[in-house]
Amino acid sequence: MAKHRIERWFGLVRSLIIYWRPGRQRGLQELYRPFVGAGDLAFDVGAHLGDRTHAFRKLGARVVALEPQPAVRRWLEFLVGRSRDVSIRSEAVGRAVGTARLALSHRTPSMSSLAEDWPGGLSERNPAFRGVSWDDSVTVPVTTLDALIEQYGLPRFCKIDVEGYEAEVLEGLSHRIPALSVEFVVGALDVAEACVRRLESLGEYEFNAVEGEGRKFMSKRWLGADEMVAWLEGGRGNVSSGDVYARLRGETDTTGDGESNAGAGEDGHSDRAGGHSSTGDPMVADHDDGGCRGDRGERSGGHPARRRDRTARTPLAAFDRPRDWARLALGSVSAASDRLCRLGPSSPSDRL
Repeated sequence: MAKHRIERWFGLVRSLIIYWRPGRQRGLQELYRPFVGAGDLAFDVGAHLGDRTHAFRKLGARVVALEPQPAVRRWLEFLVGRSRDVSIRSEAVGRAVGTARLALSHRTPSMSSLAEDWPGGLSERNPAFRGVSWDDSVTVPVTTLDALIEQYGLPRFCKIDVEGYEAEVLEGLSHRIPALSVEFVVGALDVAEACVRRLESLGEYEFNAVEGEGRKFMSKRWLGADEMVAWLEGGRGNVSSGDVYARLRGETDTTGDGESNAGAGEDGHSDRAGGHSSTGDPMVADHDDGGCRGDRGERSGGHPARRRDRTARTPLAAFDRPRDWARLALGSVSAASDRLCRLGPSSPSDRL
């Protein structure tokens, strides 16, 4: 239908503005630098337009990016798929290999979901989603994390953002991945809690959280599973959405402020991945998120941080490929993106 085509293009353009706006990549790379390095393998489950995939690749990692939405995947291939270090897969990820029905939201494509109760019930549990519609569906192939690990090896980091299906993704995992992230959303907090418990059953994980599309951990120290679940159940500091991060104790650890429950090394620091919070612990929100909170930050109706992107100027000679020119063109609408970020409180249907 023509209406669906228009809405799909509108949704994709908004996603491009939010996820590929100038200055965003620097914050993402700083967030993931402690988890991902040169030669590592990373999985991006629910890759959308590949901003996280690109951050992993710029940090030197090989990336397996999975995006089952055909229209979105074409843009993903255009933006990041030409790198020899990126493998793009068309499957969704779940507890078993097979097929599943993916509910599509053309206007807000990053909200498309395999979770059966997401389209029908989430808006009743979370009023911020009442403006979102799932107006189409498509059958997609499904693989598992175990199957991906068998083919590519054990990743150093796995990002999972699949709109209410995160617990199902982890049911298809029997290996201990050193570090992972899963989304949490008010109205579906049981999913995040199930993820914490599933990881707890797989190994000695400790947990932290990032608010919305922020770039800093909310707790100065990493928490045990019971503490993380209690935080989710206890109000989350009025945070409506974000990501729970998990890491195996002793395998990934802090490089700076963040303090592990397992303790630090003799030099006062630990090995690898860390949290940063200027506001204390445990779990105090840090709102320095690198500018507009993007999709998830808009759910809460709050006012994003008013801060301009401090983007380094890039010589035109560096744009030697079509997708580089596409990114340069996106810079021309960055002012409009900043304008949208400052309009708050925004409509929940703006969430991408």
